[in-house]
Amino acid sequence: MAKIRIHELAKELNMNSKDLADRLRQMGYSVKNHR
Repeated sequence: MAKIRIHELAKELNMNSKDLADRLRQMGYSVKNHR
């Protein structure tokens, strides 16, 4: 699967990056963050 940056996808979907990352984790995706 291709890697995509959460903030880029969130911007396209008009969502908050944190909310999108939380939703992706709930769906079973591995989400990494630099912090």
